[in-house]
Amino acid sequence: MIKTIVNQTILNKNFINKNVYNNINKCYHHHHYTTTTTNTTTDKSRQKLFSFGSFDNLKLGVPGNNDKLIPTQITHLPPFLKIKQFGSSWLNSFLLTDEQNENDPTISNKVYMWGTNKSGNMSLPSEQYRFPTTIDLLKNTFVEKVIGGRSFTLVLTRDGKVLGFGENNFGQLGLGDTRNRTAPTPVETLNNQHIIDIGVGLDHSIAVTKAGHVFGWGYNVEGQIGQKVVEYTRMNSTTEVMDGEEEGGAGSLREQMIPDVEYTLPTLVPGLEQIKISNVFCGYDSTFLLSARGNVYSFGSNEIGTLGLGSELKGRVTKPTKIKFTETNEKIKQLSSGASHTLFLTSGGNVYSCGWGTEGRLGLGMDTSNRDSPTLLKYFNQNKIKIVKVAAGGSHSMALDDQGRVYTWGNGSNGKLGHGNESDENLPKQINFFSHSNVIDIFAGIDNSLVLIKE
Repeated sequence: MIKTIVNQTILNKNFINKNVYNNINKCYHHHHYTTTTTNTTTDKSRQKLFSFGSFDNLKLGVPGNNDKLIPTQITHLPPFLKIKQFGSSWLNSFLLTDEQNENDPTISNKVYMWGTNKSGNMSLPSEQYRFPTTIDLLKNTFVEKVIGGRSFTLVLTRDGKVLGFGENNFGQLGLGDTRNRTAPTPVETLNNQHIIDIGVGLDHSIAVTKAGHVFGWGYNVEGQIGQKVVEYTRMNSTTEVMDGEEEGGAGSLREQMIPDVEYTLPTLVPGLEQIKISNVFCGYDSTFLLSARGNVYSFGSNEIGTLGLGSELKGRVTKPTKIKFTETNEKIKQLSSGASHTLFLTSGGNVYSCGWGTEGRLGLGMDTSNRDSPTLLKYFNQNKIKIVKVAAGGSHSMALDDQGRVYTWGNGSNGKLGHGNESDENLPKQINFFSHSNVIDIFAGIDNSLVLIKE
């Protein structure tokens, strides 16, 4: 059982509105957000993917029905596999191979998935897959990036097109309706745009065009797609109360929150006309845009400072707002936002964090108070450690340094920190298991972690 629940005010507001989900703890127990990309080479070195944390929904991809407190290799993969990208969502994990061949342009990257297939989020015929399984419906598609929301998946192709599949009750697939899809379906409204990056939150989606424009669609109660928030109407249902269901309880279908307007089609995010955006990173109910100049703009839920906008802007932020980094003039090159906290990586390899501080997920030591502005992680700075990648999960954090070492901190339940126990860590702590390995990529899920090494 996870020790903490994501900030109650956020979850009560978001998840009670989304009455389709049974209870807060269940919702919190299923993730991620950030995707991860690897620069691979054409050598014949061997890569190994390791998984640890909660076995919930079979996301770990390894034998057994127990949490893994130490990293465990995912063995059900072809030898000499080159991995371009990998990640984990609430219900499943995925990886994208890097099989591009200059001599044979017909060879395409492959997408593997494992975990729980609910509402078509894995685009596979069965309900559960314990081990990595190829998505045949994507085998002739030149996939560049895969990213998973609560129970849906988006795919970005080499030619800048977006495909979606899975749950669509908030229009998060961008298809103009709210019907689920079990097969990859093109987001046709974006066909005249060349998309270079995609991001998803719990139930919202963001796309960045080659021209630097941004489109958003799906759930918008916190303004996370950068549009005016439309108030929800409470609808009374005449449905009989189900067996074992309390009248008006959390699982009751008698009252549902129905939005007056659904953003079921990609909609241009206003307020960015003079800014060229190059990348998007989504948190659960938030969005971060990285500009070509290395500035970050955020919007969405800011109840506890997750957006890093200071003490002035609390609650809901609907307009992309520039984050001020008062402690540094360095540009931001990468960031990652999870359920309640955000990590920023500067061009000089320094790490800043903001948001919910409980259980040490901000990595700031004994002071675990919330931070509403980006705050320097002095641990890396003081130990002259240069970080090249950060990853924020449901309640834990990860970082990879330029020597191929990986560090974790925050909530340790389910073993997701990889230290062989379930203890919380207030400061970054190196995973000893990988001390003699060359780690090349990391991913923090809601309650699990993934690490890629190169031999």
